[in-house]
Amino acid sequence: MENNTAAPKRQRRVLLFLWRILIDFIAALTFSFITSGLVIELLIAGMTWWEMLGSRLANTPLRMATAPIFRWCRDWWLKLLSPLKPRSHWLKMYVADTVFYGLYFSWQYGLILYFVIGITDPYQLLRATVSVIVLAPFLGRPYGAYLTWLHEKLGLKDE
Repeated sequence: MENNTAAPKRQRRVLLFLWRILIDFIAALTFSFITSGLVIELLIAGMTWWEMLGSRLANTPLRMATAPIFRWCRDWWLKLLSPLKPRSHWLKMYVADTVFYGLYFSWQYGLILYFVIGITDPYQLLRATVSVIVLAPFLGRPYGAYLTWLHEKLGLKDE
């Protein structure tokens, strides 16, 4: 009889897990496309529209694939910096999300631009990669807060 009650719980966990991944995909796609594509690539790095489009087409699948990993690593990072909680002091959360965002995305971004898009101009590559770190104070916490908000609104808090 226990197997009959365990199956629905397991199914619920699997569905909840898949729902979290879908929400992470959507968050990564919307946030990454707008901030990286428009602000960093066009305005700061000086890429052309075609280079930006190529970067977005290459970046989108990678950001979507690594979105759940980002959330899991961010959760681990926040637990490591215990006692930080999603509703912790705003300055602690700001610093934690800023540092994590810069560390997590800067190296990925540089590798994509160099190996996938073929940006070989060292100054353009450096401007684009460093801009992720420089803009992390403006992107890190908003992205972290966006993920937290989405998960809370949709009832996807960790159990």
